[in-house]
Amino acid sequence: MNIYSLLSSLKAYTVKPEKLLVPMAKGEHSKKAFDLALGLASNYKSEITALTIKDEAREIVWSDKVAIVLNAYKEAKERNIRLVPKVQSAKNIKQGIVSEINSKNYDMVIFSSGPRATLSASLLGGIGDYIIKNSRATVLAITSRMNKYKYERVLVPVTESLNVRRSLYIALMISKVFDAKVNILDLRKFDRKETHGFKNFFDSIDEIKKEYPNIEFSKSEGNNMKEIILGRAYSTGADLLVFGVRPGTSGNIRINGLIKDLIKEMWTDTILIKK
Repeated sequence: MNIYSLLSSLKAYTVKPEKLLVPMAKGEHSKKAFDLALGLASNYKSEITALTIKDEAREIVWSDKVAIVLNAYKEAKERNIRLVPKVQSAKNIKQGIVSEINSKNYDMVIFSSGPRATLSASLLGGIGDYIIKNSRATVLAITSRMNKYKYERVLVPVTESLNVRRSLYIALMISKVFDAKVNILDLRKFDRKETHGFKNFFDSIDEIKKEYPNIEFSKSEGNNMKEIILGRAYSTGADLLVFGVRPGTSGNIRINGLIKDLIKEMWTDTILIKK
């Protein structure tokens, strides 16, 4: 059985990539999120909405905002990808983005930001932090450090404290877009309280290996989770690490301190997936 078919039967793992939203602004970081959306749309026949928000309190003219989404529209059209350009105004940008996300049925939101200082209280910038905590859609938040766009080696640390089941599915989607190798690093021994243990996925290891030889499974050695992840990222030449968070029982998003440390300290790009 194809791994995508296998995981599609498990709702906790999957996400439909049919309707994608990319909040856009000037700069390379925004372009990286848009390029990933184009890759997903090309493989999965997705529709992209390119959104830019005009801050009513700070911005007067519309021309720069319109130019951003029109350029995105032209690029998507050249690749026969359906794109809806959208320019809106709001009291502030972050609230405008989240209002759009929560008022529509987007399957996935993709945005990118630059790295934050180790001592910064922010992880993804003021706008990114707000999107993660307040949006109701699946979110892919890229922290961009590398100039390269085409990822070749993706590392996914698998433990309930650092990841979610949907991360595995999305990592495989990204692998398909870039023909990248995916290393699944089994860190489940660090989970003090197991709820699902990624059991369905690991029960299918043999089947997955047969269907996808570019997927590697490895187990951890040692007692320091951070050192294990950094060491594996270095030894495999990973250029992308994937982490995941989900709302707690109260509905609030709390990001593990180790995830914050790794995203701020890594030399590679990272993606934080909010389920």
